[in-house]
Amino acid sequence: MTVQTAYAQLQEEGLVEDRTGSGTYVRDPAPGEQAPREAAQRLTDLQAEVARVSTELAGLVERVKQLEAVVGPAKDEPGA
Repeated sequence: MTVQTAYAQLQEEGLVEDRTGSGTYVRDPAPGEQAPREAAQRLTDLQAEVARVSTELAGLVERVKQLEAVVGPAKDEPGA
């Protein structure tokens, strides 16, 4: 039952195709379509980039807080 559910889900996602009387096969991507492995790698790369940018942004927020402690908040900031 679990394997059948997995096959059904893969087929819904367009990753496999069922050939009656022959079996289930991994579908080749259409011309111009990204292969699932390439899409997964691209997603992993994007996640790493988001993590890098988030870390950099957190560092910038900390620097702004340090500067505000020295010179005070900007005049156009609420509560300034």
